[in-house]
Amino acid sequence: MNAACEAVKKPADGAEKENLCVLFVCTGNTCRSPMAAALFNDRMQKEGRAALAFSAGLFAEEGAPITPAAAAALQAAGIAASERNDYAAHSAHTVTAADMARADLVLCMSDRHAMELLLRFPEAAGKIETLPLAVPDPYGGDAAVYAACLSTLQYALLLRFPEAAS
Repeated sequence: MNAACEAVKKPADGAEKENLCVLFVCTGNTCRSPMAAALFNDRMQKEGRAALAFSAGLFAEEGAPITPAAAAALQAAGIAASERNDYAAHSAHTVTAADMARADLVLCMSDRHAMELLLRFPEAAGKIETLPLAVPDPYGGDAAVYAACLSTLQYALLLRFPEAAS
């Protein structure tokens, strides 16, 4: 997904658009951050905006897929996997300096994630934020736990990007 943000820098139709590249960060990059990226990408795509998100984890198991429960929660919410938003093909990875450089904004699931990123990448301090609500980790939970996590993410994104709700 990282390469996808490069496409936002130069929209194919040549129109002037908001070319925002957002990196969502959680712990393992299999639940919260890929769900947040999928929600963001779905909303931006529906609004015809060039903004795009990708995700990474602080302690990811390289190559792990999105958890089946996270994918199911997205599907149940009507977020379809698509070429521009292919969460079904998600492959977890640990956040890198290149990820931090590529992103215009880095949104963390909790203050602890933000603090860890600040320690690892102090040069990126100006673009690291925590979502307006801490998002509890649903890993290992049932479908209801994942649905609740997705609802929290939707609300947090609405608070952080109110202009995208119109």
